[in-house]
Amino acid sequence: MHFDKKYTGDLSELMNDDRIHFLAERLSGHLYGQSLVEIENRLLTDALCFSKTHTHLYYYCLLSGQDYLLKPITDIVDELLETYPKPYIDCTPRSDNNWLSRRERFSTWYVKCNDNVLVYSNVTKFGIVRKIIKAPFYFVNILTWPFMNITKKLKANNMELYGGGQWWILPDDIVEYLVNQYVTKTDHYKAAKSINGPDETYYQTMIMNSDYRGRIDVNRPDMVKQNSKTFPYFKAEGRPVTGHPYVFTYDNIDFLSDLSQIGYFFARKFDAAIDSTVLDLIDKELLGIQ
Repeated sequence: MHFDKKYTGDLSELMNDDRIHFLAERLSGHLYGQSLVEIENRLLTDALCFSKTHTHLYYYCLLSGQDYLLKPITDIVDELLETYPKPYIDCTPRSDNNWLSRRERFSTWYVKCNDNVLVYSNVTKFGIVRKIIKAPFYFVNILTWPFMNITKKLKANNMELYGGGQWWILPDDIVEYLVNQYVTKTDHYKAAKSINGPDETYYQTMIMNSDYRGRIDVNRPDMVKQNSKTFPYFKAEGRPVTGHPYVFTYDNIDFLSDLSQIGYFFARKFDAAIDSTVLDLIDKELLGIQ
């Protein structure tokens, strides 16, 4: 899409733009849950249907409402056309010494409970209350893990575990494969969705256990930096790493400009309620929008 003017904040302006498509049903999801994968698969299914009935889409990009452009749309489109059908997805293989091995410590029973019950314990700000609520589930996880663990489920389907950052740009043929797996509810789909925290493992595991694996740039097992076109602001000078991205502000404009120069398309997070001036600066200095 090529936008020649800034969005004013009026939702009807977007609703009346035929370049923008909305899901008929609004879906609810939560961090680290299977619900996020369900939402993303529903979005992909709807977008693929749109591609087949309207304008063919060559790439599909996953973004959140707190991501923002670092390059003009025309520059991004030109680069994607040059590299098509290259997939852009952060992908790391599981090893005994990296974060992915910890995803195997939870039984498939626990993962399902996390989606339906444990998410509600996260609404409290008191850590001790969360621990009290979760304690019985951790205990049952220990009991159920020997015969309901994801390692056995993956091995039963000749699959290996991969993971990485959530944000990706995927070509049309890989998206069609993923949608077919989702719609038909294959064994690979069921196994990949059963991993704890599937929003950071599902798509990597699905693609790397398919005929498309050869097109993925795979990271070293010990690699920490995310290999993605979206830069998440996890490390801020003088501030601790919390596992959640920090919000960019006006003072970060030079850093954001550097990110654009070295190839990033997007960055996150941004929050207009905290600092909207940084978005105006990006529009003016990086995107050329007046």
